[in-house]
Amino acid sequence: MLTTLFAMLSLAAPPDTIPQRWEFRDAATFNGRPLLTYVPVELADRSPRPLHAEDDPGRGARYGVLPVGNHLDGHRLLVWRPDGPDGPEVWIDGNGDGRFDPGERHRSDVQPLEIPITISIKTGGFARFLSRTILLRVAADGGVRYAVRGYAAGPLLLAGRMYGALVTDGNGDGCFDSSHGDRVWIDFDDDGRFDARTEQFPLGSPVMFGRRPYLVRSATDGSSVMVRERPTDQAAVHLVVTGQNGERSGSLSAQLVSDAGEVVTLSATSRARLPVGRYAIETMTFQLPDADGRTWDYRFVGERRFDIVVQRDRETTVRPLENLAISVAVKLPKSIIGPGEELPVTPSLRTPAGLELVHCELVGRDKPRDGECEAEIRLEAPDGSAVERGRCGFVCGRFSGHAVHMPADANGLYRIVVSFQGGPLAGEVSTVRELRVYKPLPIGR
Repeated sequence: MLTTLFAMLSLAAPPDTIPQRWEFRDAATFNGRPLLTYVPVELADRSPRPLHAEDDPGRGARYGVLPVGNHLDGHRLLVWRPDGPDGPEVWIDGNGDGRFDPGERHRSDVQPLEIPITISIKTGGFARFLSRTILLRVAADGGVRYAVRGYAAGPLLLAGRMYGALVTDGNGDGCFDSSHGDRVWIDFDDDGRFDARTEQFPLGSPVMFGRRPYLVRSATDGSSVMVRERPTDQAAVHLVVTGQNGERSGSLSAQLVSDAGEVVTLSATSRARLPVGRYAIETMTFQLPDADGRTWDYRFVGERRFDIVVQRDRETTVRPLENLAISVAVKLPKSIIGPGEELPVTPSLRTPAGLELVHCELVGRDKPRDGECEAEIRLEAPDGSAVERGRCGFVCGRFSGHAVHMPADANGLYRIVVSFQGGPLAGEVSTVRELRVYKPLPIGR
């Protein structure tokens, strides 16, 4: 019956039917079944990114990040003004340019508020942008909750038979490949509907069918969904996480995802037997002691590079934090850098494999000493003197950054020096970014 239906449908299938090819649909329901999942926005009293002077929302504003897209650099800054002069307002940097244009400042007088946005999808080091719609509600606790509208639909080949299927976003990133809430719906009984009890499954977990486990993997944008039988061959993996002086980690928990779509968690002994294949570390948390007996807590988030190869009859030892280094992103003007320019600076601590530090703090009653768990951003003049200093810590799961200001008489080669005191993880690490400032010539010359 379903095969005949596919043959009758065009490539642009009507709503509430399954198309011949996988496609994204900007809709909140399928056959009357709601598919939206609202998630809370983590809010803070400080902005997680430097704000332009003209974008200051004033007192009482709260700040957050919409974790849309599949990489940290593509997340969108949000400002919540519950006490705006004309009523509650929400600002969202929908195009990711670091500014809040008038069209990106919205009055929250409708529930839910519909806001257009672009999300950034990175594949193989290249990013592309997709148009999506954010639905935003005011929460009972005075914060905000949001969902990204839309799902993907298409045919799914499972054990030699074709079924109608959907993939839905459950964690608010606007993508369809996460094990944190995303789901696959499979119309096993071919009735054109999806039973929430027997026909929906979390992505990342094997789907049992005919007493065999199958893994479902969706493309990030939902443009394709593949199924394969879970490999039976297994091999050992050993995760080695130590501090700069060999300190052994405690409370280790790492979540890995395979190139077949299965999610596994390594904890305690940091050893496990996994199905053969390629894996990437998605998240990793652990604690390290320092020389003074204090305990530091760290959290990393990774990109899906699948560079961990698990082979049959071999133990794979992984040292995920090798070559950890600090880098800095500077938002430059469209033309040359001139005197008086304001330049947002955002540091990051990451590995060549794409693991990035998103949280660092001391555990219990211990308090960080001056400069610990923070990055210092220093602007140096051509003669090496410090023109400006600023500090930034972690806000909403990222370095908050700092905006440096070029002097009004700036001219020549300036340096931005960024250093981070990360405790037993890496000690003090630093990096330098050189910027040439051009003083305009006098008029008439």
